[in-house]
Amino acid sequence: PSTTAASSASASSTRATTDKLAAMAHIAERQEAGEVITGLLHVVDGATDLHDRLKTVATQLNRLADAELGPEPGPLEVSNARLR
Repeated sequence: PSTTAASSASASSTRATTDKLAAMAHIAERQEAGEVITGLLHVVDGATDLHDRLKTVATQLNRLADAELGPEPGPLEVSNARLR
């Protein structure tokens, strides 16, 4: 299959980036034509940042000390117990 960038002439420039169904329909249309869409984005208004949702630290991980990288023993035990 060929590859088509979503921003190419085959993609409508009037498509709303928040229209999930239109994006899915466009993917299906291009797939039927033997093409693979690349660079297609779906934007969800009001979505939270992944770092906020995961409660990650602002500091780059390679700048943290070893003790800061691992979870505390209590939460780790709870998590491991759920996996058993």
